[in-house]
Amino acid sequence: MNRNTFDFLPDVSIPSPIQEVEHPLLHRYGVALYIKRDDLIHEVVSGNKYRKLKYNLIDAHTRQVGSLATFGGPFSNHLYAFAAACRLMEIACTGFVRGDIDPCNPTLKFCLEQGMTLIPVPRQEYRQKENSPFVRQILNQMQSAELIPEGGTNALAMKGAGEILEEIREQMQNSPDSLVLSAGTGGTAAGH
Repeated sequence: MNRNTFDFLPDVSIPSPIQEVEHPLLHRYGVALYIKRDDLIHEVVSGNKYRKLKYNLIDAHTRQVGSLATFGGPFSNHLYAFAAACRLMEIACTGFVRGDIDPCNPTLKFCLEQGMTLIPVPRQEYRQKENSPFVRQILNQMQSAELIPEGGTNALAMKGAGEILEEIREQMQNSPDSLVLSAGTGGTAAGH
């Protein structure tokens, strides 16, 4: 497998294990069901968030980008993982948060603890993301910040997501008949 040798996070467990699900109905109908445990990749930056951020952060580190910004809702797994990964890589980060910022919100509290700057964006402006005059003005003031899309989905993210299928092929003797995954922005599925 052609992997970048740069370890962008400490304590990463790749490839993630594949676990067989045991259930009487599966046995009765001769179905083998396995789960790729990407939740075990890293303590905080795991699952598709690890995979979608991996090459984005490697690229930012290689080019010595000083600051990254992204979008997410108040309970965004993406903001959570992004804040933690940026802290671990010592890259300043900003999160444009849809709506108000509730200081009691555990996700946003974690992001702040990781050093992320949070900027509330009115819902109407948030729909436009980087095309919003409000967001554009803030990005212009930040000068050196580069933008990672909401959910982390871009070409570099799809490269990381594509590694899931490579790992499955290497780990299993027989390729599965079907692959099933949940979807938000669709970036993980597009990477396959």
